[in-house]
Amino acid sequence: RIRVTSPTLTDAPRTRERILDAALRLFAEKGYEATSMREISEQLGITKAALYYHFDSKADIVRAMLAATEERVAGLVDWAREQPHTAETRRQVLTRWSDIMQSHGLAAFRFVVANRQVIHELSPDKQGMHQCLGDLFTVLAPPGASVEDQLRVRLASADAAPAHRLDA
Repeated sequence: RIRVTSPTLTDAPRTRERILDAALRLFAEKGYEATSMREISEQLGITKAALYYHFDSKADIVRAMLAATEERVAGLVDWAREQPHTAETRRQVLTRWSDIMQSHGLAAFRFVVANRQVIHELSPDKQGMHQCLGDLFTVLAPPGASVEDQLRVRLASADAAPAHRLDA
């Protein structure tokens, strides 16, 4: 017996990820404003209709990228809160933080640096990511940490929580 499955239903999550990856590459290469939905669909070899099935706009694509990162950071914070407060835990947190930030490589870095305003405007939950980063900083440098320890955390996390000031 042969079973026929719909590629749209079975491949939808993979297609969505492929769209996010291709869009990120194009946004990093050409810039957000200069990249069109048509170019994203052509890069993937899919129709514009298929692209629009997954995302209504470039803005929706960016929101999905940002939401996925926020979800991963929130998961890291949740995990870190359950761990003992040791130097080894801090190393593991920073390693996992680095993995999250580098998961899309140089393209993500180039996109973020070149499109800060777009990211700020389209961030799905500005307070959510801000809160996650603040929580991450607190896990790494709990209240009462010395200024030196706070500075180490700030440098190690590449200024992950800019809203938190060093206590003098």
